Amino acid sequence: MVENGGQMKNATRTAICFISLLITTSLVLPAITTAIPSTCYVGVSWKESYPNWGNCYLAQEDADGFLNKITSDSHWHQKFRITGSNNHRGQWEYTSDQNYVETAHFAYYAGHGYYNSVTKVTKMVFYDTIGLPDSPRINPDHCDWGDEGPLKWVALSACDVGYRTYKALDGIHLICAAKCEIDEYTYGVDFGDYLINGYPIKWSWFHTMDNAYDANPINVKGTVNVVGEDSSVGNDHIYWHGSVAADPPVDDYYYEWTHSPSGGWYGQGSGHKWRWT
Repeated sequence: MVENGGQMKNATRTAICFISLLITTSLVLPAITTAIPSTCYVGVSWKESYPNWGNCYLAQEDADGFLNKITSDSHWHQKFRITGSNNHRGQWEYTSDQNYVETAHFAYYAGHGYYNSVTKVTKMVFYDTIGLPDSPRINPDHCDWGDEGPLKWVALSACDVGYRTYKALDGIHLICAAKCEIDEYTYGVDFGDYLINGYPIKWSWFHTMDNAYDANPINVKGTVNVVGEDSSVGNDHIYWHGSVAADPPVDDYYYEWTHSPSGGWYGQGSGHKWRWT
């Protein structure tokens, strides 16, 4: 009985996703509304070894899988590939992001992340320096993505960082993340495959998380999300594979889309960037 119930739920979610895809596809038929670069760049960053935290054994396969999928299109080229101990917070935070993450159109990170529900601190973790200052860890509150280069989209394959990614919005269209623990899975392979085959970014992220959950429910233990400056960017595709919205205005508000792979539900709504959450 439980097995049949699970099959029914999966069948229902599959049907919902299919209908959603049909609707989304019909909405993105109009011409692209922003200029298409003749050469597009993707960059990835990953951290696999965390002796004190527990290793992310598939981080390299995750990030490189995304890189390889995207660069299979001749319009897309590798801008950076930062590995292991070569990562540092300045590459993603406002201090020197103009020389790193801001130089790509799409940036992808795979590694540890965490969120403290009491202090509201959210981090992407490059080093497992337990008991030491948090300088090796990236705080979205210290990021301003989209203000100094071509960067349009970011995806973060890490636990919990989706709680405060809206703080990093500064002209970038979309940030894909998770507001829960996610386990070992090559998210970037599925995600990149969907994108290169013409599916919208938001839909591709949510469907990737459905795939991971279906492979093993412990892979996605809650809600995943995508945030943008406003709702106009919600149907963005990557360049050369569908429509891309015009750059949205940068103000004090953001828009968020959420999805629960286990429950099959979707949500959306706007919020204020300066709220304490």
